[in-house]
Amino acid sequence: MNYLGNFLRALACTALVSAIPSGMAYAGDNDDGDRHHGDHAFKIDVLSSRPYMVSGGDALVRVTVRKKDVSLGSVRVELNGANVTGAFRADAGARTLTGLVTGLRRGENELSVDANGKGKGRADADITLTNYPIQGPIISGPHEFPFACTTTTFVPFPGSPALGAPLDSDCSVDRRVQYVYRSTAGTFFICTAAATCRARRCSTAISSGALRR
Repeated sequence: MNYLGNFLRALACTALVSAIPSGMAYAGDNDDGDRHHGDHAFKIDVLSSRPYMVSGGDALVRVTVRKKDVSLGSVRVELNGANVTGAFRADAGARTLTGLVTGLRRGENELSVDANGKGKGRADADITLTNYPIQGPIISGPHEFPFACTTTTFVPFPGSPALGAPLDSDCSVDRRVQYVYRSTAGTFFICTAAATCRARRCSTAISSGALRR
């Protein structure tokens, strides 16, 4: 019995010691959970979602150039083999390129980054972006049917028109942008004329002056 207990304890210690080096190396290299090929040269971050949870066919992406011998101007970004570098804006101080990548196909997409490091070899990195329909599902099962769709009667705020008729069986509606203000009477309204807005909107006093709302 003692022999079996000693054996099991020794086995557990061996497994623990074997696991520590790989775990420490992983955490020390990149601990954000989104590691990708070549992240020692170019760190690719998807700012709008996780890389495996993109929806609607686009993603806001930031590329950090970690290699000191690579200039921002030499970096090339491709989506599924097509050049999309023009969608990115450079920040020289932070050594980053940030842009909205559009045109993702349904399912897996490859976003790759490369540059010529002043003749010292080609540095490259890539990450897989998994794109889903904007209606979902992403992490859940298929949509349940039937369900109540109330877009024709749903009013986002008092005085606003309803969302309107659905566009499809997923209860989708057209995208709408509305600028809503709080009036001096404490009510909310949509600004349609500049003069009307100036007359009705509130202002809030702050220590350095008046902040108009």
